[in-house]
Amino acid sequence: MECSVDGRVVSQISNQHGMTKPISNAGPNRADLQRDDELKKVRSFFFICVLRLSVCSSNAPSNMTFFMKFLVKAGLYGSKEEEMRREEVTKQLNQIIKNWVKQLTYQRGYNNRMVEQANATIFTIGSQQLGVHGPGADIDALCVGPSYVNREEDFFIILHDILAEREEVSELQPIPNAHVPVMKFKFNGISVDLLYASISVLVVPEDLDISNVSVLYNVDEPTVRSLNGYRVADQILGLVPHVENFRITLRCIKLWAKTRGVYSNVIGFLGGISWALLVARVCQLYPNASPSMLVTRFFRVYSQWCWPNPVMLCSIVDDKLGFTVWDPYKNCNDRTHLMPIITPVYPSMNSSYNVSKSTLRVMNEQFQFGNRICEKIDLNKANWSALFEPYQFFESYKNFLKVDIVAKDADDLRIWKGWVESRLRLMTLKIEQNTSGMLQCHPYPTEYIDSFRMECTVDGSVVSQISNQHGVAKLISNAGLNRADLQRDVELKKFLAKAGLYGSKEEEMRREEVPRQLNQIVKNWVKQLTYQRGYNNEMVEQANAIIFTIGSQRLGVNGPGADIDTLCVGPSYVNREDFFIILHDIMAEREEVSELQPIRNAHVPVMKFKFNGISVDLLYASISVLVVPEDLDISNVSVLYNVDECTARSLNACRVADQILGLVPNVKNFRITLRCIKLWAKTRGVYSNVIGFLGGISWALLVARVCQLFPNASPSMLVTHFFRVYSQWCWPNPVMLCSIVYDKQGFTVWDPYMNYNDRTHQMPIITPAYPSVNSSYNVSKSTLQVMNEQFQFGNKFCEEIDLNKANWSALFQPYQFFESYKNFLKVDIVATDADDLRIWKGWVESRLRIMILKIERDTYGMLQCHPYPTEYIDSSRRSPHCLFFLGLRRKQGVKVEEGQQFDLRATMKEFKDCVNMYMSWRPRMEIYSSHILRKQIPSFVLPKDYRQPRPSQPSTPQIFEKGFSEKGCSGGPFERRLKIKMAFEGSSSSELSSACSESKVK
Repeated sequence: MECSVDGRVVSQISNQHGMTKPISNAGPNRADLQRDDELKKVRSFFFICVLRLSVCSSNAPSNMTFFMKFLVKAGLYGSKEEEMRREEVTKQLNQIIKNWVKQLTYQRGYNNRMVEQANATIFTIGSQQLGVHGPGADIDALCVGPSYVNREEDFFIILHDILAEREEVSELQPIPNAHVPVMKFKFNGISVDLLYASISVLVVPEDLDISNVSVLYNVDEPTVRSLNGYRVADQILGLVPHVENFRITLRCIKLWAKTRGVYSNVIGFLGGISWALLVARVCQLYPNASPSMLVTRFFRVYSQWCWPNPVMLCSIVDDKLGFTVWDPYKNCNDRTHLMPIITPVYPSMNSSYNVSKSTLRVMNEQFQFGNRICEKIDLNKANWSALFEPYQFFESYKNFLKVDIVAKDADDLRIWKGWVESRLRLMTLKIEQNTSGMLQCHPYPTEYIDSFRMECTVDGSVVSQISNQHGVAKLISNAGLNRADLQRDVELKKFLAKAGLYGSKEEEMRREEVPRQLNQIVKNWVKQLTYQRGYNNEMVEQANAIIFTIGSQRLGVNGPGADIDTLCVGPSYVNREDFFIILHDIMAEREEVSELQPIRNAHVPVMKFKFNGISVDLLYASISVLVVPEDLDISNVSVLYNVDECTARSLNACRVADQILGLVPNVKNFRITLRCIKLWAKTRGVYSNVIGFLGGISWALLVARVCQLFPNASPSMLVTHFFRVYSQWCWPNPVMLCSIVYDKQGFTVWDPYMNYNDRTHQMPIITPAYPSVNSSYNVSKSTLQVMNEQFQFGNKFCEEIDLNKANWSALFQPYQFFESYKNFLKVDIVATDADDLRIWKGWVESRLRIMILKIERDTYGMLQCHPYPTEYIDSSRRSPHCLFFLGLRRKQGVKVEEGQQFDLRATMKEFKDCVNMYMSWRPRMEIYSSHILRKQIPSFVLPKDYRQPRPSQPSTPQIFEKGFSEKGCSGGPFERRLKIKMAFEGSSSSELSSACSESKVK
């Protein structure tokens, strides 16, 4: 009875190890001794480590001896010569880093005494420190240096260069962005993992007590993790009742874990420190047990352990240093850990956070296997070798995923393989997530090499020079245009001119005048504020603000009637409140300004208005300078210094456009192609960031990427390639114009490996300027489906144009939205006057995307929702209003049983609550929502030449909520509104019917 404590067992505090009393204080009996004798019969073996063998439980000397001999036979102990070589490596590294620190101290101008005292120390950590390393194992080492020697430059650059020049060092690989930053290399053929920790002292004492918590004072999280590499092992050795028995048992369990394929922290199993903690806990529970007994108890305990109950050697200590400790009551992420094994030193953390549901299941199966074999050994029905038989991985499954990693040479392969291997755990999590846990994935931690394969083949037909490469990957084609392309180019440009994409010269002059006047207004505004805040006359005279054009105007693709997107950059003492209050009031008093609407809580705060009849969106950014220079270089990353996230987004509206123009091979061709694609997106109803499609900057990035892939292509060729590329694109693979840059400014960049939210993005299109973000985060599954269909449509017509079977006008034919669906949601937005309607409509429109996500969620993705980004007005109605329509259909390829219902009442109730959160709501701002069929579409939204289908027999909605009739529904409560029923295609009944035809939200 291993997991119960008999009330007759009295345990004194001095005999207790760990958080609870021992399960048993018993030592080995005669049967245990006999089982140890059986180990002698496995095979002949070598006898070494006499000193180790003599240190054993006083009750079982032969038990210890024979178990040790089995481990020696298994090759877990290295020779004396190898041990001396390993010690020599540590000594030489110690001398190298001492010289490195002295050199840095001298170069930084410290006095002679300081240079003489300058010091750094090497500590061995991991298996070496625990005393369980075997032949061929890595040397895990920690270098502790003084406060003025940092990790980023001094360790990973200067020390790296010193090591690179030494003959003893090979395969040098710095990994500065790892969870625990590390430098990997081989020193005289022995693998070394070297960590670095800079502590808050000027001189590192030779006898530094690293186990003292004071070494953690004023250090960052990576430094804590590096220091704890030593401190955890030190604490483990202090918490087990018998160190030598712990070491022998741990050697045995590590051998077992490797032979059974569950020893690998990086892919989701357990690493060395986690196995050490599990063994240490068993040693605490059975303090007098011999190693063979501890092995048996190990499997008995963990085959019954109720995960996620944590394994802890001691209580968790909270300290005033402020580091986060493992605490599932306070930290949401800690509650998701499946197999918590907690480190015993401050700050305590889970050493097994990488474990997934699949890898936990595999380990539980292996614990059960180990327990069964140990029970047979106890009954003399098996011997020890049966416990360590290799796991038959390829006989255990019928289906496999093969991951083939290829690189140019051995050095590249080593780096690339390490990265891919670290991502396999994420693949396991995604498989679990996307199959709702129904498909389990068992990664096997062994790599294989096919010696007959040529790993580094390059297609000889693809020749790309560095100077000709644009973007993050090699171009697809360098081909230019032929005679047929020239003809298609001429036809395309004629079509664009006829379509009215280029404004008149007079309109262009009017548009250029607007930024000039705005520029003067903001300069006067800043001078006025500077004077009012008591600055001297010189400061008032120098006070300045600048207007930059952004968006389509800056990209050079603005068309007639388009908004002018602008950015005002002001000094540090003029904040966003000054912009939305003082400048707002100034603008409100000007005759040229109308329809003034501040939107301060937007993702990018903006002031919207019309200036002499031209729509303007004005952003504001306050940068960390007292005087904004007239020739400010906004593309320089220094403008982001000490600004908040909103300001960074505002500045990047300009910086991203500049970066795009700098990253495309031919700006003129890019602009023509972008004009063309924007016109296509508008005519096909997929141009609207706010409701879940793409906005101007996202379309620009998609076009720019195609320009990079086909640098010599003409605009007509680029349009064709655009649809060919994106009709085949495997979303959510990201579209990127350049590699993502990580800067010391500290802004969050798009990184699906580090940020969970980024993994949920459906169609990532990444901005090229720091901090890189996803410009298309609004896209939902439904809107992505619509865009994919439109890409297919575009590709189909481009193929016909290439074959001279169609002309360009066919590509731009308007999307027949109301002919594409049988069922619709009508959203009717009403307000008291035009001003109220403008702000109320903007709010509701921005919430439609939320409604789509909620419909997808509540119908498990079986009902798809297509918002149409065109607003309609019924001229026969007097009250200010506008209408939006959303097409509804069941997901294609999903079988729907007859009579299946989608009850969206709760969904629409949530939507109502979301809309009602509007802080600027005024009386009579209302929204009406109703389900209608195609035949009920009002005539004023249809094209003039559209012919309504002849109505069939009148039909009433198929499903009514109990107690409500069709007549009583129109004014019914919103919560009772929408209970819909999906019919088979081709049936006479409507696909979608509702319990109530109309509802109202206030």
